[in-house]
Amino acid sequence: MAPRRPAAAGLVVAMLLAGCAGHTGPPPPAGCPPDGTAPTAAPRPPEPVGTTRPVLGGGGLVDAQVTEVLDPLPEGTPDTGCRLVSFGLRLLAHSSVVTVDLFSKMRLVTANGDFYQPYVEETEGRDDLDNAELMPGDERRGRVNFEVPAAVELSYFAIDSLVADASKPAGPVRPPPYRPGNWPGLGATQVADRLPGERLEVTPLKIMDPTPAGAGVKAGRRAYSVQLRLRSVGTRTWPFNPEITTTFIDSRGRNWIPGFVTTTAAPPFDPLHGEPGGKAQTGWVTGEIPGDARIVAVIFSPYTGVVYAWRV
Repeated sequence: MAPRRPAAAGLVVAMLLAGCAGHTGPPPPAGCPPDGTAPTAAPRPPEPVGTTRPVLGGGGLVDAQVTEVLDPLPEGTPDTGCRLVSFGLRLLAHSSVVTVDLFSKMRLVTANGDFYQPYVEETEGRDDLDNAELMPGDERRGRVNFEVPAAVELSYFAIDSLVADASKPAGPVRPPPYRPGNWPGLGATQVADRLPGERLEVTPLKIMDPTPAGAGVKAGRRAYSVQLRLRSVGTRTWPFNPEITTTFIDSRGRNWIPGFVTTTAAPPFDPLHGEPGGKAQTGWVTGEIPGDARIVAVIFSPYTGVVYAWRV
């Protein structure tokens, strides 16, 4: 199985193909058709924000908590005749490494029984909470957004056993400050294992913050880079550049995914030479983060359920 991010395009295509299938209410605006229909009665009585329930993601069990309902979301640019609705979400891992893939499990259900999957356009940056990699005892926080018809009444938001009331704005519930785990720091080498024979020495060396960038950084954001030293030490070629296996975590527990930033100050691996027994390579992984964000950790996850972490 490849890392999670290249699969995102397939999810988008699936959502577009879903169209208006099964719609039972009035025809919605062309810009925000439902993804399907759901029972008008929730699988369990909707609970208020702050309720925590176990959720099975792709690779493990986490506790999930809705911390806020923003309706409408004041950010972003919805399609004509639509509005954005946002749910603050908190995911907490237990005693094992967990890779959480919740995109296909998330449902926002309207009063007439239509359901919507998460909005695929960005509103806050590449925070991507429907996917997350967590070390034992770690947590991730962020938002999940939906686009729905402007006048539609909402009923509930569901992920497995978590069913939250979505009929009106609520919250926020403020969790305690986020603290990364007791992970190694810059300069520490960890050997990442993927499939049999695929092994990579990974050493974060230093941070560039802010990174001078030519493109890919919106107003109010900045580019952030981590320099990595990588060396293939297995018996098979390492298949991926680190941009698709690396995530930055900020002091609020949010994911920020590298990519789409143009910079000559922090040259990337172009490409990574992952052949066994090769020399170590040094390059940079760069992403866009909010102007006020403070990155506290770097996550490297080459496979579902395989996660390595450093404090920075």
